[in-house]
Amino acid sequence: MIKLSGYKIIKKIGSGGMGDVYLAEHEKLEKKVAIKSLHKNLATDNSFRERFSQEAKTHSKLDHPNIVKLLDYKERKDGLFLIMEYVDGKQLDEHIKKVTGPIPEKDLTTLFTQILDAIGYAHKKGLVHRDIKPSNIMIDKEGRIKVLDFGIAKMQEEEKGLTKTGIQIGTAAYMSPEQVDAKKVDKLSDIYSLGVTLFYMAVGKSPYSDDTNSFRIQEKIMREPFPTASDIYPGVSKKLEAIILKSTQKDKKDRYKSCEEFKKDLELPLERISKIETTNSEKKGKKKEIIFGSILLLLFSFGFVYFLINPTENATDESVEEVVAEEAVEEVVAEEAVEEVVVEEVVVEEVVVEEVVVEKKKKKKSKSKIRRKMLGCWKFYYSWSCGDKREGTPYCYNNDGTFGDYIGDNKGTWQLKDNSFSHTILSNGTTYTGIYRNGVIEGKIIAKESGQRGCFTMIKESQ
Repeated sequence: MIKLSGYKIIKKIGSGGMGDVYLAEHEKLEKKVAIKSLHKNLATDNSFRERFSQEAKTHSKLDHPNIVKLLDYKERKDGLFLIMEYVDGKQLDEHIKKVTGPIPEKDLTTLFTQILDAIGYAHKKGLVHRDIKPSNIMIDKEGRIKVLDFGIAKMQEEEKGLTKTGIQIGTAAYMSPEQVDAKKVDKLSDIYSLGVTLFYMAVGKSPYSDDTNSFRIQEKIMREPFPTASDIYPGVSKKLEAIILKSTQKDKKDRYKSCEEFKKDLELPLERISKIETTNSEKKGKKKEIIFGSILLLLFSFGFVYFLINPTENATDESVEEVVAEEAVEEVVAEEAVEEVVVEEVVVEEVVVEEVVVEKKKKKKSKSKIRRKMLGCWKFYYSWSCGDKREGTPYCYNNDGTFGDYIGDNKGTWQLKDNSFSHTILSNGTTYTGIYRNGVIEGKIIAKESGQRGCFTMIKESQ
């Protein structure tokens, strides 16, 4: 439990990627507040302190009835603290799972309109949220919506080191294609995430709830059509389905241009909502197809008319038939001779194929043996000065090339090739490279955001 002057800490009520959240009470005013505290093992890291401080500055710009208010911000050497309005209610995903299930359309419209109002307000302030999802939305006992966690929100005109293009930001199932592709995001990326959140509210679960592998989810977001809501929950209306489809278009130019436009369609009947417009490239492609088809049809028509007008020129010549027949016989004889040669070649090829298969099996075995070296959890020790190392929370490596890191919900990719180890934390670009020897890995850390360098050692917990 934390201690903070002027506040009585009641209990821990949540955890996030950068810190824990506590319910507390102001000692003088006897008013309940929520205090977000930066994780202790991050509080001494300058890049994380800067990021947490940035969250406070970002949050302080917002004053809206559907956004949780920031009341105060405190800094100490051993910690940073955001003091926020306390919302007595449930996270939207928990509310859906435990109270409502799929939300009836009338109630859904009332709730989602409040969400659009909050995010639309942030957009007008020049902010992009970048992590809209049901667990970042609260619903209080009176049915009022409060949007949380502007921790990775970004001013649209900024492109600083804390969150650069080339780094994925957000939660896998709610990411827009441009976020998955680690490209620059804007308010239209939030529109996509709002569409996925609307799907969750209408259906009762996320479109990728059956898949727990973040890489497979991201592959689906990039390659596959967005799931149809009524296929999962038949109670979803055609109107909601059309709105979800428009807001989750892969090309952001085809989505709603603003929260106001999104909200307008939500309040209109199906026949009056805005239709999806294809992009210029798609229009050009369709136009080419039409022109090409028209040309083919014209050519066919001319050929048919010509045949009717000149029937004698199309009659078969008997002498030509004899020549063709002779050539056909010669071709058959030649083909038989070729077949004999081919049979011999096939026998040789079968032997070669068997050798290749055996070689591939050997390679697969050696690869799986190398991967098994990494699977499981490792004790982690690090030092930015490369002196005495301190212990961090273990890293746990999975067979699908992902790992869970020491701040809880960040994920990254890893590989071990010829005993050369590397892993990257996707959220901030920090890389670890080293050499594997008998269950121990030693190497270097490079923090992409701050440029800081250090050393680490990892020891496998179970051999």
